[in-house]
Amino acid sequence: MNTPCPICGDTSAGVQTTQLERFVTCPCCGQFGISQNFEFIDGRFSIDGNVRNRMKHLLCERRVRKLGMITLVDKTHTTERKHPSISVDEFLASYPRTPLDYFDRALENLSELLNHPIATAVFRPQDRACVFAEGNHAYEMLKRLEELGYIAVTNNSLISLKPKGWARVAELQHPGRNSKQAFVAMWFDDSMTLFYENGFKPAIEADCLVKALRIDRKEHNNRIDDEIIAEIRRSRYLVADFTGHRAGVYMEAGFALGLGLPVIWCVSDKEKDEPHFDARQFNRIIYSSAEDLRAKLLNRIRATVV
Repeated sequence: MNTPCPICGDTSAGVQTTQLERFVTCPCCGQFGISQNFEFIDGRFSIDGNVRNRMKHLLCERRVRKLGMITLVDKTHTTERKHPSISVDEFLASYPRTPLDYFDRALENLSELLNHPIATAVFRPQDRACVFAEGNHAYEMLKRLEELGYIAVTNNSLISLKPKGWARVAELQHPGRNSKQAFVAMWFDDSMTLFYENGFKPAIEADCLVKALRIDRKEHNNRIDDEIIAEIRRSRYLVADFTGHRAGVYMEAGFALGLGLPVIWCVSDKEKDEPHFDARQFNRIIYSSAEDLRAKLLNRIRATVV
């Protein structure tokens, strides 16, 4: 008997087992790893069924969007792995929060199944999870999207996006929204290295959706100011840290605001009372340590960006 997918239970999945984890290739959940630290019963991840369904939905979304392989780990497990790892709790935190989130995410996922604006695609059983529903409820989600005027459904299985649907997808995918990097504007002093490595970078990369970019760590042959402008334009959002009150950080934050990109404002608690007069009105993350910064920044990203 084949070992089933530990998340959705599909027995046609391919599962390779190592001492550290199980590597899975599943028609629904795609390619992912899951730590052997977890308990498995009959090959399935031993966790509440509703929670496991949510994990299936998120993994299916990653497969449809071609976001790459991740490994699901216990939050206390820190062994370094070949692929990006994320704790189950952090992974589940990216699940849709509101009805509008459900509709928008489902619509974007369906658009990934189509290779042309007038194309149709078969809504296969293994794709149901990408609309965040189970069984017949997936087809109910399609009906709701059809009622909104976003999609057309024929015989419950052929889908296409209407012009209104493509317009909504374009609105959701405004410049930067689907970028896989976040720009970090900060003081490049050695005293800030620990805060970047243990604070900014792990908070930004926790959900495996984007990578942190610090311009002094990128190899390039261009003028540094041109490179900064170009990379901010390519970014999903900007994290601006005003510790040290570097003029360049103010400029980069202002440029990002002008582009309509989200800006997250941060400063050390030792300098919290020294902001420039035109930046005082912004809600700043005030941190006391790298660990404090990581926790607060991760919460802010999930609440306002992801």
